[in-house]
Amino acid sequence: MKFSNLLTLCLAVTTSTAMAQGESRGICGTGDVDIEITKANIAAAEAYAKTHPAEAKGAIRYFPIRFKITGNTDGTAESPVFDVMSLVESINRDFAPYNWRFFVEDVNGVPFDYFFDDARNTKLSQDAAFLEANRATSAITIYVTGDATTPNSSGVGVTLGYYSFRQDILVVRTSEIGSNAATASHELGHYFGLPHTFRGWDCVTWEGTVCSDTTYKSPVTQLIAPCTLGGNSIPVELVTRGSGANCATAGDLFCDTPADYQFGLGYPSCSYDGAVKDRNGDALAPAENNFMSYFQDCNPYEFSPQQFAAMAADVRGSRRSFLSEQSVPINLDSVRLAPQILTPSATGATQFGDEATITWDAIPGALYYYLEVNTSRNFSDRTAILQVTLPATVTSYTIKNLKPDRLYSTRVRAFNQLTVGLPSPGINFRTGTISATTSPEALRSFSVFPNPLSQGSDLIAAIEVERSGEFDAVIFDVTGRQLSAQRLYLAQGSNRATLPTASRLAAGQYIVRVSGPWGVSTRRFNVQ
Repeated sequence: MKFSNLLTLCLAVTTSTAMAQGESRGICGTGDVDIEITKANIAAAEAYAKTHPAEAKGAIRYFPIRFKITGNTDGTAESPVFDVMSLVESINRDFAPYNWRFFVEDVNGVPFDYFFDDARNTKLSQDAAFLEANRATSAITIYVTGDATTPNSSGVGVTLGYYSFRQDILVVRTSEIGSNAATASHELGHYFGLPHTFRGWDCVTWEGTVCSDTTYKSPVTQLIAPCTLGGNSIPVELVTRGSGANCATAGDLFCDTPADYQFGLGYPSCSYDGAVKDRNGDALAPAENNFMSYFQDCNPYEFSPQQFAAMAADVRGSRRSFLSEQSVPINLDSVRLAPQILTPSATGATQFGDEATITWDAIPGALYYYLEVNTSRNFSDRTAILQVTLPATVTSYTIKNLKPDRLYSTRVRAFNQLTVGLPSPGINFRTGTISATTSPEALRSFSVFPNPLSQGSDLIAAIEVERSGEFDAVIFDVTGRQLSAQRLYLAQGSNRATLPTASRLAAGQYIVRVSGPWGVSTRRFNVQ
């Protein structure tokens, strides 16, 4: 497990006195969790231990996650499904020692929520009302977005993700989703009430025995830490434990995490020997491999027993009552096999016209299939990709509106709520040619709004064409089933058309295709 760019990833409630300075350095401008919740969790954990002194680790506890994935209006720039599922698997490896498992929440056969809007994909965190209105009610909410800048940020530097106590959500930048993005486990620590091990020192760094704020040098003689978080003055934690210790009232409040004055930021190894001493003259020896520290590449990471006991108390408390103990995945099997594409054949079959039907074999344990179509043989062209998530009952999909005389590549993955399988071998196929008088590029631009669309509202299509003519606007569901069709007359230039049939759609994800003699284009939209 690796903390990939953890220093810029972790951003909780943003009330640090050195926020602007931290962001200009490209580091984490971390504020404080609600320390009163931490205190309550510690007290509840201690009380629970007294009534359950011999309790074993217990059965596996499952926690649902509802991923809210954003993308651009044209359907590009969303995080691939297999990257999201790889993140789930990575989190589960981190929490396996504690018998906690996380899984994607299934809502009526749909594993994720999608939002396609250019502004939200680049400034989602600025839309606090949207984040709160779309928060899941029975799962941990994680927004996956192109930009994770926080609402109160100075705008300098890059934030890769954060936990918002006010909205009780996680936001993670699309670039950080994948099998190596284990920093999500750090953010989940914040979600369940844990502060940093170096609480009170978030706004400074050390170079040897001298702090970036030269007011603080070794030995550290002052009583109060330099960073005022959430309006709280934080006592400087001493190294000593037992008689004379202040670990229960200073720093992160946990006595089984050693005192840490934020030494991990930029430290070159996992064996700290910076020789910084506390006011008693005791040298600090922080826990480099604690999830809530800032030391990088110190595998394997862990939560201390008291930290995990506090997280478990948080789960038992009223604020996490929506995470029902009855919530379990539909299928506990692992999905590892790769589907085999049956059609088109691997010999490079040509699909004449603008459609191609992809079929594949069923995979045991799968709940969903993830189909990709790309104009790149290695699936690297993120602007030309089609991504479709289908229920496991569907093993065939017709791709429409393909461009003529073009080579396409397609592959399929199976996944369920816990695991994702290997991709099928990529299959290449080519479309046929059309008349030279036809210009597919004549449909210059096409977008739909509002997206997501409220039930009962009309969908508006903004379309620019190079030549006037009649076009068809057809709405499909994600399985490719046609739901409605409407004839449009579009004049040369910009047009705006109302698609009233969209107002009768149930909540879910849909595709609208506009096609005519001089162009074809599709866009995805959500109804909520």
